[in-house]
Amino acid sequence: MAKSKKEKASVVKKKRKLQLPKLSRKMMIIVGGIAIGIVLIAGVLIWMFMGKSDSGTEQAQNATKTVEEKKPEEGSKTAIKPPVKIEYGIDDTFPNIFLLEPFTNIELQDTNPKRYINTKICLEMSNTETGNEIKKQLPKIRQDIESLFTSRNSIDLFGMEKKLRLKFDLMKKINETLNQGKIRNIYFTEFSIYVLDQ
Repeated sequence: MAKSKKEKASVVKKKRKLQLPKLSRKMMIIVGGIAIGIVLIAGVLIWMFMGKSDSGTEQAQNATKTVEEKKPEEGSKTAIKPPVKIEYGIDDTFPNIFLLEPFTNIELQDTNPKRYINTKICLEMSNTETGNEIKKQLPKIRQDIESLFTSRNSIDLFGMEKKLRLKFDLMKKINETLNQGKIRNIYFTEFSIYVLDQ
């Protein structure tokens, strides 16, 4: 019952076909390193997004309180500066820029679902005297801006071309209100469209 050499050779070939190729030591180290890296990154992401509690927020609030409560000593050269409050109106740094107060929760024409916009707008004036006229006409200017937003839906505001169209429509409407100066440009420093959760 001895097997012939041909039979033994065919059995050896079949065994080789069934065996997985052996990985080299370098390849096993590389694959292991990648697997460990993926596990570490996943752990860090889970910790960052899921593991945070309100205690981090409380710590930040307490740190803010301690900074605000701390008074500089009389002989010290360093003093704690109060937080910068944003003043709306004519910007001291850029006298031809008029900062409007933010427009928040302006309802757009979208019906299903309802969409809203938050935006901050800066007006570039032709001269500094225009700022005084804007202050006098501010309620009408704000109303004109809000009415332009409420007359559009989110599709009308999506994309660069449509935002430019909105910008020119706003400039035209504001310039119709002004008598002496003109608005040369409008800058959106914030522009977000969203759906309120209900």
